[in-house]
Amino acid sequence: MLTDYPTPRGSEKTIAKEVKATNKNIKVILTTGYDLSSVDISDEGYDKLLQIPVKISTLLSTIREMLLLTLLPIQCWLGSFIFAGFDHYAII
Repeated sequence: MLTDYPTPRGSEKTIAKEVKATNKNIKVILTTGYDLSSVDISDEGYDKLLQIPVKISTLLSTIREMLLLTLLPIQCWLGSFIFAGFDHYAII
């Protein structure tokens, strides 16, 4: 999940924790133009902080990293592990 700080409803303090209460495996990325370097975002349930402006390549690599952390490894129906990536799938 990708969210921005501050949120229109001011829910940035609770949104990541609420999402993780539903499914602890969901990765939550926080973007902001504010300096939050002194804040421990993991205490709020966030997995990654991206400072705006952000290069599209950085955004994409961060999303890929979070997806891989979420998807790797997934138990395959054959009983093997499947490692998923954007460009390939490999059953080991």
